[in-house]
Amino acid sequence: MSGPDLSAPKNADFQTVEYWDKRYASEAPDADFDWFRKMQQRVPELDWRVMDIRELCEHANELGGPGTWDVIIDKGTICLFMPGTMDALMAENGSVWNPSEQVLNNVAREVDGVMHLLKPTTGRFLYFTFGQPHFRRPHMQREAWDIETRELGDMFHYYLYICRKH
Repeated sequence: MSGPDLSAPKNADFQTVEYWDKRYASEAPDADFDWFRKMQQRVPELDWRVMDIRELCEHANELGGPGTWDVIIDKGTICLFMPGTMDALMAENGSVWNPSEQVLNNVAREVDGVMHLLKPTTGRFLYFTFGQPHFRRPHMQREAWDIETRELGDMFHYYLYICRKH
């Protein structure tokens, strides 16, 4: 079975109306998918950005400044840097038991960037992933926050890490 190529060549393509028009025209030609066009009108306070998650510190001023964010949510980005997970994308083929220096550096850059942007004492980082605590917590641990882990699901568990600055 062959159809049109609906994959986005780069992540930024997912933000374009043209990508979604093409995708839904072939998947559901009779449906109305006007929601994408209206998203920014419905939620004007959202600022849409495409950037490298490892460069949060470098772009802090563009993002409102250091210590200005209440909550940052990550739906598995760290999994991109940590090999061997069940997440769809992996940046390195290696061992989760002994990640490379590059992987450790990538994770540290994201976590440190999140810390940099969060408000002191009240900032929260929510990280949702398949990554088990014994693989994730050591790389997320920081002096300035406490980490709570919640296991979600019945069979194949997800994990929610709630990092609270203090």
